[in-house]
Parts: sequence; structure tokens; C-alpha cells
Amino acid sequence: MKECIPFRRFNGGVGRCAQAKQFGTTQGRWPKKSAEFLLQLLRNAESNADYSGLDVDRLIVEHIQVSQNIYFI
Repeated sequence: MKECIPFRRFNGGVGRCAQAKQFGTTQGRWPKKSAEFLLQLLRNAESNADYSGLDVDRLIVEHIQVSQNIYFI
């Protein structure tokens, strides 16, 4: 992880880092678990396209949406 991810909304308890200044905020983190999950998801999509006979080099990610996880107290 080279750059931090800016935390703008759900940022309770998030510490400050100098790298977040380039995004106009002071709070940021390096979410290793989320990044690994996203890479696994992209590898899975690539494998599915290869299995379906599509050209893997021409794949384009058009949209990604994430939401806050639902949790119960």
C-alpha cells in the first residue's frame, strides 16, 4: 500500500495521516483487508471471463459501489 485512502464519511476513530492532505482531508488509512478482497474479486472476474471465452485483455471495470456494512450493537 503506497497511498492512503481518505476517510470522509464513516471516520469515527480514524487517525490522521499526512498523505490525506492531497485529498483535502486529514484522516486516512491503509485498509489492507479491503484491498485484498477487491483484488480477489478482480481476479475472480478475470477468471470468469477467461472461462466464458472472453478476451481478458479487453475487460473494463465500469462501476464499483461500496456501502457501509450493517452491524448490530
